[in-house]
Amino acid sequence: MVNRSRNNHQDSTVSPKTNRGDAAETVDRIVRHAGYKRPTALQSAVVPLFDQGKDLLIEARSGEGKTGAMLIPLLISLDGRTEAGTKALILTDSAEQVAKIQRQYKRFASRLSHRPTLVAVGKEAGPHRELRSLRKRGDILVGTTERVIDHLRRNNLTLEGVDYSVLDVPRDINKSGYDKDVLFIYSKMSGKQQTVAFLDDLKGSSAFDSILRRPQHVAAADRRTVESADEEKNMSDNERIKETIDEIISRLKGVESPDILNHYRRVFRKHVPFNLRGYVSAYLLKEHLGKQGVVSDGGDGGTKTLFVSIGKNRKVYPRDLSRLFADALGIDQSQIGGVKILESYSFIDVPEAYAEKAIEALNDTDFRGRKIAVNHARRKRK
Repeated sequence: MVNRSRNNHQDSTVSPKTNRGDAAETVDRIVRHAGYKRPTALQSAVVPLFDQGKDLLIEARSGEGKTGAMLIPLLISLDGRTEAGTKALILTDSAEQVAKIQRQYKRFASRLSHRPTLVAVGKEAGPHRELRSLRKRGDILVGTTERVIDHLRRNNLTLEGVDYSVLDVPRDINKSGYDKDVLFIYSKMSGKQQTVAFLDDLKGSSAFDSILRRPQHVAAADRRTVESADEEKNMSDNERIKETIDEIISRLKGVESPDILNHYRRVFRKHVPFNLRGYVSAYLLKEHLGKQGVVSDGGDGGTKTLFVSIGKNRKVYPRDLSRLFADALGIDQSQIGGVKILESYSFIDVPEAYAEKAIEALNDTDFRGRKIAVNHARRKRK
C-alpha cells in the first residue's frame, strides 16, 4: 500500500479530508476557485476512489474535465507533504497536452497556500533547456513519455520516490508507442506507486496488465448523473469543438501549405488588434462549427467589464493589461476580451467566472510603481 502519510498541517483553503463529505467539499472549493461553477461528474467520482489507494482504470472522454480529474486528487493527496523529491508523475504523449496540464495546474492550485510544485518536461525542443527546472525536483512531474525516458537515460532524474502515477493514455497507444514507453518508465520506479490510468475506451487497458494491481474499472456509464438537457448538450458540443480543433491542428501539421498560411497570418496580425485576436479566432471557429450544426457555446457565461485605475499617463498599453490579468488568473491571454485604455484609467473585459477572482488578486497591488484599484465598472447614468 502506498504511504499516504501527512503532516499535521491545516491549509487555509484546502484542509486534509476525513470523510467523503469533506472530500466533496474540498473538490468543490478547488474547482470554484479555479473559475468553474462546479466539479464535473468525472472529477467528483475520481477523488474518493483515488483516496482508497487502489489502482484505477477510468474511461474518460473529451469534455468531462479529465485534466482536472488528474490534478485535483494529487493536489489534495500531496497537501502538507514536505519531503523533497518527485512524489507524483503524469505521463502523456504530446507537448500540447503537457502545456495544457501545466496551465490547468496553475488554475486549480492558485488558491492553495501550500501548493505542491509542478515541473513540466517535453515542451522544449531539446532536453538541455529543461535541466534547470528538473533540478528543482518538483512534487509533481508532468511530461511526455519520450522526454521522460530521455532524461532517465541521461540520469537527469530519478523516479524511485514516486507514490502516484497518472497515465493520460492516447487513443491509439500502439501507433504512438505510449504503452511500451510506460512499461520502460515503470521499470525505473519502485513498484509501490498507485496508478490511475485515464483511457478513451477501457478495452485498451490490457496493455497495462503487467503494471496494475487488481485495478478498479470505472466506466463512463457508472458515473452518469441526472443533468439538464442543456448541460448534456453543452458537453456534446464541447466534444465536437475539441474534435474540430484537433482536425484543424492535424491539417496544419501535414496538409496545408506553410507559405499560404503565413500569408494569412500576416494579414490577420496586420488588421486585427492584439486585444481582439482571441475573440476573432473564436468567432471564426464558431462560424466554421456553425456550418456543421454546432450552435451552443458550451460556456459558463459572457464577460464582465472591470475598472483599472491606470491608463495612458503611465504608458500602459492593452497588451500590458492583458498579460497582467492573464497571469494573475492563470489563463491564456486569448481569453481576455476587449481592453480600453483612457488617460488615467482603463477598462478590461474578463470571463465572467473570473471577475471576482481578478478583483481579489489585483486590487490594491503594485503595478508600474503605484498601487492600482481593480473593481467592477460602473454603468453610465443616462
